[in-house]
Amino acid sequence: MKYDDVDEYHAALAIDKDDLERCLMEQPESFYHVARESAFAVARRDAAKYDVESLEAILGQRIRLAASEDKVKLTEGAIAERLATMPNVQKATKQFLEEKAHAEAWNALKEAFQQRSFMLRELVALRLRQYYDIAADHGSGTARAMLGDAAVERVREARRARKP
Repeated sequence: MKYDDVDEYHAALAIDKDDLERCLMEQPESFYHVARESAFAVARRDAAKYDVESLEAILGQRIRLAASEDKVKLTEGAIAERLATMPNVQKATKQFLEEKAHAEAWNALKEAFQQRSFMLRELVALRLRQYYDIAADHGSGTARAMLGDAAVERVREARRARKP
């Protein structure tokens, strides 16, 4: 089973503490894609499970019918053992297990992106506290140097937009 698609998004979990703005902008879209792929993987897993159950039901009926015609009594355990040794049941079961592992990998990645979202929020709050602490200690010129002129201007624009 290939996890290349999961690994591709795994790399996007990294947070560049020097480019939090970009990380914040990319987070919703990345989470959407991961959540969507996770849902698709769960659907594929469920379909593979259904395939196994359907195949076992059909073949189980055939085994029961053949045993009945031969007047042989089989326990459910004996039927299950016969089913488990059939190549097509083994193949379907293997496919189900692969789809299950893939769905679990996507789900783990989805949870990691949720954690990333919480961490981004915390890092932004921490960074803002650091800027304000430095600005309070050294005056607004230091804040401008740390934040950069563009960031200071964005803050000013946001303040002007809030005023009536």
